[in-house]
Amino acid sequence: MDCMVCGTPLQLMNGINMATSLIQGGEVDLYILDHAEQNQQYFDALRNAGIFHSVYFLHSKQMTGGNNANPLVRYLKASWYLMRGKTLLQQIPSLPVYDRFFIPTPDVPSQLLYYAAKKKNPSVCLYMFEEGTFAYNYFEHEFGKVKKLFLRILFQSDIMHDYQGAYVYHPGLLNNVKNLPIYQLQPISKHNKVLVDFYLALSGYDPASHGRIKNEVLFFDQPFLFTEINQQQYELYDVIRSILPQDCLQVKLHPRTSNHPYEKVLPFQVSSEIMEMNESFEDKTLISVFSTACLSPKMLFDEEPVVVLLYKLVDLHLMTNINENTFQIAYQIRSMYRDQSKVKIPETLEDLKRILMEIKKDRSDV
Repeated sequence: MDCMVCGTPLQLMNGINMATSLIQGGEVDLYILDHAEQNQQYFDALRNAGIFHSVYFLHSKQMTGGNNANPLVRYLKASWYLMRGKTLLQQIPSLPVYDRFFIPTPDVPSQLLYYAAKKKNPSVCLYMFEEGTFAYNYFEHEFGKVKKLFLRILFQSDIMHDYQGAYVYHPGLLNNVKNLPIYQLQPISKHNKVLVDFYLALSGYDPASHGRIKNEVLFFDQPFLFTEINQQQYELYDVIRSILPQDCLQVKLHPRTSNHPYEKVLPFQVSSEIMEMNESFEDKTLISVFSTACLSPKMLFDEEPVVVLLYKLVDLHLMTNINENTFQIAYQIRSMYRDQSKVKIPETLEDLKRILMEIKKDRSDV
């Protein structure tokens, strides 16, 4: 029997795709973590959908330590919850014996589940499956010193040494520093009406009532741990708003965002990939600091919107788990574009203003 852990709508979308295309005929259990608001409704829909053998909904958000920018505070908070008798595992009546274990990220709840499965079956094989751009630098990832110590105390092991392979949409883009077997996930086809309708029903997104995205430019908000980076993101948005016509610009809020200064936001909360599945993004402009949502139209559906990534204009060096290698995937995806000039990565604020003026002119010429 196999097992899969998912914590976001995109992970669930990829997990369902993987379960229905690559693990056909096999029994797969699904563990849904409560890391996104919509996950409860996904659980309600999936537990009787016949795709997975068993579906579990696990309360685990506290085990990540919350969104405090101080890593020591986060790990102390997480430790407090973990020391209360491993509350995550207590939510599972009886953990089955698994042969293969699939996780998209090495977060603490996923590691807890994996090491519990490994106790039951020391031969269980661990695999990564795609969750977005993070997947392609997954095996280069280095935990910070505090987190390394935290995980070493908690598990007496390093999960990055246990992987047996990975499943991604574009194997050629993955930096396979560990020389592991890499398997290709079958792309999600917009033309597969049965699958598209299932995803739409699962997410609760109804194009007829919510309407299609009419705005030509979407800004994807990202909730960063550091106030300084969030403030810089808002300031960049103000620059964008000052140049582009207001009737063509709208903001897609991140599910974790509560307080924000944006004026025009999409009136519904659904994962960007579900929106992208439902209509063409080829003629849109997508802007963010560095959101997977800007790159997923090409990665998932081979569509080529204009993409503007702002990560060089904010102080991402404050985040210890991010470095220049993190962003190589943007250049790799740009190399896949038929028109590579559509992926823009401004080096300075003046670069951004020039790019925005070009976008404004192109829109007015249409």
